[in-house]
Amino acid sequence: MENKKINIVLFIILILILVLIIVLIVNYNEAIFKKNNEIQGNTLTSETSSINKQINVVPTMEEKITGNTLWCGTFQLVWNDLKNNIVKQDIKFSPQMDIINNLNNSKFSEEMLSEDDFYKNYGIMSQELKNQIEKDLKNKFGRNTEFLNNFNWNNDNNEIRYFLYSILVKELEFSSPFDDLGTDKFGGNDDSTVSFFGLRSNSNEEARKQVKVLYYNNEKDKAISISTTTNDEILICQTNALQTFSQVYQKIIKESETYKDETDLKNTETLKLPEINVKAERDYEELENKEFETVDGEKIKIDKALQTIEFNLNKQGAKIESEAGMAVSTNGIQENKNRDFSFDDNFIIFVKEKDKELPYFAINIEDIII
Repeated sequence: MENKKINIVLFIILILILVLIIVLIVNYNEAIFKKNNEIQGNTLTSETSSINKQINVVPTMEEKITGNTLWCGTFQLVWNDLKNNIVKQDIKFSPQMDIINNLNNSKFSEEMLSEDDFYKNYGIMSQELKNQIEKDLKNKFGRNTEFLNNFNWNNDNNEIRYFLYSILVKELEFSSPFDDLGTDKFGGNDDSTVSFFGLRSNSNEEARKQVKVLYYNNEKDKAISISTTTNDEILICQTNALQTFSQVYQKIIKESETYKDETDLKNTETLKLPEINVKAERDYEELENKEFETVDGEKIKIDKALQTIEFNLNKQGAKIESEAGMAVSTNGIQENKNRDFSFDDNFIIFVKEKDKELPYFAINIEDIII
């Protein structure tokens, strides 16, 4: 009888252990499922909804590439207007800086962009100019901007201040979407799991036609281009010779011109690209509050210079948005906006018929009591 009671107790304990094991297995599977859901759809980014402070924004393609680096031509457009229309000569700091030389010598200009995709303006800094820019952006791109609020539009000192602005909005669409390739590690980083898109072997013939091989030396030294529905193409390069964007771009041009192998992506070849969603900004503090001269010898300085860049890439296409702005001030005094039409000193009068070339009467007045 005693043995029977012991057996019953042992049986109950065994049942409880089995139930506990089942509960642990269910909880473990739920945790794995939740983790998979969390990583599904991640893009190659951090802090995607805010500014990423770990991305280096450079003003020209001549700057050295260090880590994650972005360049967009909007800041160069602003600089070109400053140099050509306000300073009217190359800008020179004392001592001169490499960044200034690179900006002065850059060949990038608005002629390299479609008129539909960018907007720029400059003038005396005023609320009227700000309102005009906002109105123009609404009419051209159907959008508002908070970027202008980064600048001080009040002019308490009545000094001459200029504002220069540019924006680029590009929306590039692939004619045929690429394949979803799920999630994987990027760059050998076990902590970085991102979503990929591209082409599997023997798949998506239409999307495959969008890809052109520019050159292929080995798996770490290659370049392709992807066409879009517009006049834009996306060049993607991998190289160990990372120095400047300009040098890498020239490498692509040079090697693609001499490449003799197959430029089509073969049906058995695959393509794998990470989804990218980055947003960064740079305040060019090193350029601010340093005096330089215009061609007329007038002192001028940059009060604030700012640029933002946003870039998205996925299986559907790419999107680029960038804004750049610069506030500059001179040592001159801004004239009163209400022009003075008082002729209370020496002046001259002409009288003529409207359609005639010469007047028929003239008088110079130096003393009103004649």
